[in-house]
Amino acid sequence: MAPPSRCECPSPSRRFPGLLLAALALLLSSRSEKVCHYIPNPLHGQAILANGTYSFGNQLHFICNDGYYLIGKEILYCELKGSEAVWSSKPPICQKILCKPPPKISNGKHTFSEADVFEYLDAVTYSCDPAPGPDPFSLVGESTIYCRDNSVWSGDAPECKVVKCQFPVIENGRQIAGLGKKFYYKATVIFECYEGFHIVGSDTIVCNSNSTWDPPVPKCVKGPRPTYKPPVSRYPGYPNPDEGRLDSLDEWAIALIVIAILVAIAIISVGLHRYLQRRKKKGKTDDTAEYATYQSKSATLAEQRS
Repeated sequence: MAPPSRCECPSPSRRFPGLLLAALALLLSSRSEKVCHYIPNPLHGQAILANGTYSFGNQLHFICNDGYYLIGKEILYCELKGSEAVWSSKPPICQKILCKPPPKISNGKHTFSEADVFEYLDAVTYSCDPAPGPDPFSLVGESTIYCRDNSVWSGDAPECKVVKCQFPVIENGRQIAGLGKKFYYKATVIFECYEGFHIVGSDTIVCNSNSTWDPPVPKCVKGPRPTYKPPVSRYPGYPNPDEGRLDSLDEWAIALIVIAILVAIAIISVGLHRYLQRRKKKGKTDDTAEYATYQSKSATLAEQRS
């Protein structure tokens, strides 16, 4: 009679990892089946799914159209709350970008001054009022500013003020452009010197916002214009005279070195050639002597045998 078969059943310790993995897989599959509710595009914006589904663990990104800004969370996450999949926060909204009225200025005004709010990219232009005196107001700064995407204006408001520079006097020279009796903001004057004089400074000056010439009025100095190059500190990009001399010396030194190297190579080549020629001639002489000795010995042996 055959012995009864023994049942080899796995021990609980061996079955536990398998049960744990099965439970974990079941849990993950149940979670992956959880889906968050649909959220439509916000007004004046878009809702974009990270991977195209509303399942657990996914993300929903929000952006607004031009002229609008986002209020709320930019990214929502599909999370598990108890047994339900829910979004991590309320959907955001897209709000229209608005700017407060631009600053008012003294002695001037801007367009659309009756408006209370300004939308994205709305622009205003400033202008100056007529001046009470003989000199007009000048608009100093940008005449037009606009509402930017961060609800602030693109720049500071300009100012209206009288800007007047003194009449530019240059001795031994004259004005050749920008002629006039009065010089207001941004007036430009160009000078030239009389024959026998050269200009020191810039030949073009501009009346700036603080009623001074920029750069200062130049001078006409007697004599020809210097031929040397100006220093680097005054005119960036130009080498000073010392640097020019050093550069020329460096070029001569390099040329001499190259010539010396070429001469040395030529001398070595000639010497080597002569040495090889002498050695070749000596080799031929030795061969001839050996051959003559051989012929002499051969003749002597022949005589002895005979």
